[in-house]
Amino acid sequence: RRLAAMAEETMAKSPKTEAPVPIRLQEILKLQDVGISEQQIRFTTLTMESDKYICVVEKTTESSKVVIVDLADPTNPTRLPTTADSAIMNPVSKIIALKGEVERPVFGCNG
Repeated sequence: RRLAAMAEETMAKSPKTEAPVPIRLQEILKLQDVGISEQQIRFTTLTMESDKYICVVEKTTESSKVVIVDLADPTNPTRLPTTADSAIMNPVSKIIALKGEVERPVFGCNG
């Protein structure tokens, strides 16, 4: 009930010429601009933890790397070698969890 009242209040404050928008979308960056290939941007290789981190597992014929994009500094992604299939960052501390066929390690990423 309280949420409905808050939503009505928010909608009432919106300009009458526009339809009420419950969520505001804003583009922060294009992953291609930080060197991530479009072929690597898939649900199976990319994870996003809250509004803080994006992790992408890049696999090429030569190597496999996890790319960590800190959205506080998106122009300086961190690339680490890995054999993992997917990765996700802890939103509170710099800890990354990796998932693969054999192991599921968790690493601290203080650096």
